[in-house]
Amino acid sequence: MVRAWWLVLPLVAASASAAPSLAVLPLRAEGLQLNEANRLNQSLRERSANFGYELQDQGLTTQLVEASQASGVKCDVNAVACGVELGNLAGVQFVLIGQTVKLPPLPGPRTEANPSGALVPTIGIKLALVDVKRSVEARHVLGRIASDPASQSVDVVAAVDALFGEVVLGELMLDVVPAGCALRLDGIALGAAPLPQLGGLLPGPHVIEASQCPSSGGAFLPWAQPFSVKAAEVALIQVRPRLDPASQPGNDGSVPVSPKRGRERVLVLDFRNDAARDDLVRAVRDTLVVQISRMKQFEVLSSDDLRRLADLDAEKQAVGCDDSSCLADIAGAVGASLVVFGNVAQLGQVTQINISVFDVSTTEMRGRESAEVTSLDDLPRSVRAAAGRIFDATAGPESSWGPLRSIGAGTAGVGVGVGLLSAMVALVADVVAADRTQPPAGKEDEALARRNAAHELLLPVAVGVAIGGAALGLVGGGIFVAGMLTEDL
Repeated sequence: MVRAWWLVLPLVAASASAAPSLAVLPLRAEGLQLNEANRLNQSLRERSANFGYELQDQGLTTQLVEASQASGVKCDVNAVACGVELGNLAGVQFVLIGQTVKLPPLPGPRTEANPSGALVPTIGIKLALVDVKRSVEARHVLGRIASDPASQSVDVVAAVDALFGEVVLGELMLDVVPAGCALRLDGIALGAAPLPQLGGLLPGPHVIEASQCPSSGGAFLPWAQPFSVKAAEVALIQVRPRLDPASQPGNDGSVPVSPKRGRERVLVLDFRNDAARDDLVRAVRDTLVVQISRMKQFEVLSSDDLRRLADLDAEKQAVGCDDSSCLADIAGAVGASLVVFGNVAQLGQVTQINISVFDVSTTEMRGRESAEVTSLDDLPRSVRAAAGRIFDATAGPESSWGPLRSIGAGTAGVGVGVGLLSAMVALVADVVAADRTQPPAGKEDEALARRNAAHELLLPVAVGVAIGGAALGLVGGGIFVAGMLTEDL
C-alpha cells in the first residue's frame, strides 16, 4: 500500500521543540465502553504532562493516528514497532503507547470497605514508553486499575508515575512446564513461554494465566494463579497446568469419572472458617466425608487426600474459591465431577453451616443447604441431615446391582424355588405312603404294593430335587458374593 505521507508531514513540522517531545497515543481498549476509554485516555494525558515533556497536541495526535491507519500502520502486533513508526511520522522523541483489558471480577484487597476481599471488577493495563530514536521500549508498567471512576483516577496516576520512574516496581520470574504455553498477566498477553524475567509490575495483586499449552497426549486445562508483589521484590511463580481428565485415552469426553465403576467422584474441600473454632470446621468437613461415603453411588476424596495438590488448594482457598473456573480447575485435577465446599460461621451462640455442591460438567451449583445449631451435640446430626437433603436431590436413587450380583441373586432364587418343590414332592410321597384307604376285599396286598412303589419312586426324586436346589442356592450365593467383591472396585 502507498503510504499517505502528505497527511502527516504538517504534523512533523508542528512538533519541533527543544524539550523532549512526547506523543500520548490513545489506549487500545478491549471490552471497555467508549466513555470508559475516553476517561482513561484523558487521565493518562493529564498526568503525563507533569514530567517535563512537551506533549504533542491531542488534536494532532488524533490526526496522526487516523493518518497512520490510512497509510497501513498497524498497532495490534508489536507495540514497540508501532510506537517507533508513529513516532517517526510525528517527529517526536518518545511515544506513550498502551493497552487495557476489561477483566472478570477478581478478589479485591481486604480493606475496611471490603473486609472479606470480595470479588470486584478491574481493568488490566500495560503502558510502554518507546524511545523512537533508539527503537526500544525504554520502560513499561503492568498491573490492574479499578473500574470505578474515583479509584481509577488514583490508579492511573500511580501507573503513569511508575512509567516515568517515580515508583519502585516489582518483577516476576516464571518457571513454566510445559514450554510453549500462552501467558497473560492481568489479561495482557505476554507471549509464549519461556519468557525472560519480567519487570515493571505495579506493587499489589496480579493474576498470571496460562492457556493453549502444547501436549502430545490429551489437552491441558486453562491455568490461573493470583499472587501479589511488593516494590523491589521478585515473585517466583511455578506454572504447572494439569491435563484434562476428559481428554485422556479411554474417556468418552464427558464428565470425569471415578475408576470405580458406576460411581461419581466427589471432592470435599476444607470449609472456610468465619470466626468459628478450627476443630468445629474440621468436624463439619469430616462428618460430610463420612456421610457421603455411605452413599454407594459416590467415591469421596477430602482435602486430606489431596496433599499432592496442597499448593493449588491453598492458593484457591486464599482468595475464596467459590467461582466456577476455580472449582473446575481443582476438580479437573483429580477427576472429580462434584465439589462440596462451604463455610462455618460463629454468630454469637449460633453455629451456622453453609454447604454448596458444584457440578463440574455444567459449571453450575447443583444444590445448597444451611444448618444452624446452638448446641455442639446437635452438630453431627444437623450436618448429616443437610447432606442427606442436598444429595437426595443431587444423586437420585442409588446405583443398581451389577450383572454378577443380579445373576447370583437370580440363581439363588431358583435354588430356593427348587428346594420348595422338593419339599412338596417329599410331602406327596409321605401322603401316598400313609394312605389308609380300605381297598376292596382281596386287593389289600396289591394296594399296599402300589403305595410302596409310589413312595419308593417319589422319595428319591424329592431328595434329588432338594440336592439340586441346594446346589443352585450355593452357586447363586457364590456368584452374588463375587459380585459384591468385584463390582465396586
